[in-house]
Parts: sequence; structure tokens; C-alpha cells
Amino acid sequence: MIYLARLATALLLSSCVALITSGCSDSNNDDSFDLSPVDPPANPIQPANVSPPEWLYVQTAATAQMTSDTTLEIPFTRDVFGFTDRPYRQHAYFTASEFEAFWSEEGANSFSEVPPNAVLTWLEGEEPREAEITLNSATVYADGTQESLVYEITLETEQMPDAQMSYVSLFVDSNTDCSLGKEKLVILIADDSRFERVIAAKFLNDNGITNIVEASNGNEAISQFRTYKPNLVLMDINMPELDGITALKEIVPEGAKVIMLTMDGQQEFIVQALKAGALGYIAKPFSENQLMEKVNSVLCPSS
Repeated sequence: MIYLARLATALLLSSCVALITSGCSDSNNDDSFDLSPVDPPANPIQPANVSPPEWLYVQTAATAQMTSDTTLEIPFTRDVFGFTDRPYRQHAYFTASEFEAFWSEEGANSFSEVPPNAVLTWLEGEEPREAEITLNSATVYADGTQESLVYEITLETEQMPDAQMSYVSLFVDSNTDCSLGKEKLVILIADDSRFERVIAAKFLNDNGITNIVEASNGNEAISQFRTYKPNLVLMDINMPELDGITALKEIVPEGAKVIMLTMDGQQEFIVQALKAGALGYIAKPFSENQLMEKVNSVLCPSS
């Protein structure tokens, strides 16, 4: 949401011209841990061939109005523009009726289950203003030949939109990973140490994330990512057959969100990973709080 707000503010100025995220015991008699496997989820993860792209939608208009504290009406003067980031780089235009259907139809980018977040921007005199809102529903209203999209909203910030607004842009975010619900998240843990995989999986399980996929080397990580399309990958750096940084470079162009699992003395490799597209790193051994804080920062960056 923070990213969305910054993007909205940046684009507002140009719009004025064109309107425009088990226990352990010793069974090997070697004074080390015996790792009890994590119980599998009740509903096994089903492989996916593709990961749906995340869309951003933009509606612009010369004017808009708040007809009540929870109702926003924006005249529909041009099609809603939608676009995605890499690796998809898609774009499309939507009529008022097509955009309205997002709140009622099911699908990868539907808003029927989770209302989308949005940033509303406008000009007050020459000063840009913005408000973060949730769009609970959308309805097409026609007054003669003029269509409007009427949104029922929940205000998420203290900034109340003006009753009458000029040079309006509405930036609508598709559902983020965290908005899908923890029970729907899939996380891939790639580490050659079974101990580290079990500990990380237990921490995730204890926080409601039960769909866990594992890999013990870089090649398995690439294969598991392409099969299950996880929302997040926890990737160890040093692994047999194929190291984590090489695996990272393979899957980041395919849309992977990756946090590296590191050890002390790996600063050079951390820099390489960040340059290759990793979204962060966490040093082992880590606590439950440290892991979840890093996971949430990637999956739910606005929370």
C-alpha cells in the first residue's frame, strides 16, 4: 500500500495534464536433533502451471464527488487502464461494466472475496491530496448518456476526500499475497539442512501458514517453484548440486519473491543475492519473530 501511495502521488501530477506479500529429540544417538516431520496440510497443495499476475488499475476523471461518507462517485469518461509488472508486462482497458464485474465474478483477479485497496488522489487548488480506501463494491450508474462508477468505500486514513474533487485518479491494487489469507499462502523452503527446514516450517505453521513446500538443493528449488508457484521462497545460499544464488537468478525473472537464508561471513554472497533480485535476507539461526517479521515485510509490505 505504501508503494501504491507513492506511485499514486507521482502519477497525480501527470494526470493533471492528461487526466491522466515439531518437536526435536535424539534418535541417532549422536547427541544431535532428531527431526520430527511437519504434519502435511489437510488439503494437499495442488501444482499450478502459472502464477496469476498482480494488476494495478487506474481510473481518471476531471471531477468526482463524495455523495456520503462511504460513497464515492467518479464519472466514467475513459476506460479503466490495467497493467502488470514483470515478468508479465501486460496491459488492458476495461469498460465500466467490465470493471464493475470484478466485484461479482470469480477469477484470479476478482474482488469478490477480498475487496481491493486503493489510493484516491485529487487536487485541492494546486495542492495534491490523497486518501487510502478500501473499495467494498462498485456499481455502474447511468444518467442519460453519462456513466459513473459508484463505489462503496471504507476510509483507511484520516484524510477524508473532499465532497467535490478535481483532477481525480483512483489507483486500485489487485489482491496482495497477505489479503488472500494465510491459509491460502504457499511458501517454499529451500535448504539442504532438514533441521533448518523443519524449524522454519514449524514457525510458519504456528503463524497459520501451513502450505509448505520443501527443497534440499537449488535444482529442486527451481523445480518446486515452477510446479507450485509459491507466494514466497526462503532460499539458503550454500546448497549441493546448485547453489541458492544461481537458483535465485533462474526464478526471479519468473516472478519469484525470495528471501535468502544466510550465515555469518556471507556478506559478499548477500550483496550478490540482493543484486540478483532477492527481496531481503535473514541470518541463521533466527527466532520465530525474526522470521515472521521478514516474511510479513515481503508479503504484506503495507502492514
